[in-house]
Amino acid sequence: MQSQFTLGSRFCCCVIIVLLFTTTVYGTQKDTTNSSHIPIDMEYTDNPLIEKQKSYYLSGFGKTWLESTMSKGAPYRLYIQEKAKEYGLPQCIEFLAVIESAYNTKAISRSSAVGMWQFMSNSVGNWLAIDDWKDERKDPWLATDAAMKKLKINYDYFGDWALALGAYNMGLGGMQRAITKAGNRDFWYLAEHNYISKQTATYVPRFFAIADLITNSKEYGLTFTQPEEAEPIKYTEITLSHQINVQQLAEDTGIDYAIYQYLNPALNYSLTPPEKNYTFRIPLGCEALIEFAISNQETADLGVTYTVSKGDTLWGIAKSYNTTVGAICKVNKRNENSILSIGTVLIVPILE
Repeated sequence: MQSQFTLGSRFCCCVIIVLLFTTTVYGTQKDTTNSSHIPIDMEYTDNPLIEKQKSYYLSGFGKTWLESTMSKGAPYRLYIQEKAKEYGLPQCIEFLAVIESAYNTKAISRSSAVGMWQFMSNSVGNWLAIDDWKDERKDPWLATDAAMKKLKINYDYFGDWALALGAYNMGLGGMQRAITKAGNRDFWYLAEHNYISKQTATYVPRFFAIADLITNSKEYGLTFTQPEEAEPIKYTEITLSHQINVQQLAEDTGIDYAIYQYLNPALNYSLTPPEKNYTFRIPLGCEALIEFAISNQETADLGVTYTVSKGDTLWGIAKSYNTTVGAICKVNKRNENSILSIGTVLIVPILE
């Protein structure tokens, strides 16, 4: 598989190295006499809360923040657009990432939601893997795919984008309970009568406001880096047959460790998971160099060897080497409750 992403110029590689309106509209009604105004490709009911949000993002800090955020998101926008199209979703759905994380792949909320699309650990379903070695919520490519699937499920269930977006924020079950309690499935009614949280009641109009502003950025005087202006760097994916030390790989190949980190942000440590057939991204054009270096990595590169002595426990060994019991067991294919025999040689991964 080949794809491309954009990396800042500081990275280089060996390759190319409330009143309710009942009118249903498409887009905004900012100026019905302005024929150049482009409606967003999502049906919604207009509401004064949307105009309030637009006013904020067109003045002072709000405008500065929005322009900065859109420039930061330029490397990811084309990929998000492609995924939205793949799942038959409106193109403007890409702007949900602005609200979720400001395109910050390392974002962690107060409620422990992680990544660009702010998934909770209990909301990833079968889409994203989380374990001692990796957290795929931090991977913008994998998380984007998961987010599009979740949004499609929400829309297929509610048949209304305001409700579907609100459900992304508060959960599908939570939104359905609010509808049942209110006896009304109009999002703005739910917001006005406090059947949903203030956060969700603000979240949806923020999305519609930002979607309209970015879609019509020239009209609104917004300036930011466009996806097409972002410098592309190509990458490819390889399948690892065994665990590798990525920091050692960087030294062996002369490719900046930051490149590997950027391409594989799900990794919690400099070691890849000990599982077979792990998908690992590398810069395109360096395949031969990298695969040769990987084939020469010895088990010792993964950590240190430790011979079990009398009185040793997995917990004690893990504490001594600042690692985890889970990591030791995964590398050595042991159960966490297994009894250690004196003389057993373990590989203790050094997690960095």
